[in-house]
Amino acid sequence: MKVEEYAEYKEDLIKAMFHHGKDAQIDHTVEEMEELKVELRKYQGGAKNYDELVEEIADVLNMLNQLILGFGCKADVE
Repeated sequence: MKVEEYAEYKEDLIKAMFHHGKDAQIDHTVEEMEELKVELRKYQGGAKNYDELVEEIADVLNMLNQLILGFGCKADVE
């Protein structure tokens, strides 16, 4: 990701966090994590669900990045 793209991505995350509120974003994060859990279990069961896994991993990462910004804990997480 280029520097300009990262700056735009970070700005979008901040907007989402403050538009929806921290509690809503926490709920959304939990939902995305549950969806990832389902895809991981399918994979363990033998499913060929690579695309679904990638999508859910990306969703969880986006939500976690929003929470990191919202809680102001980037330095502690890294």
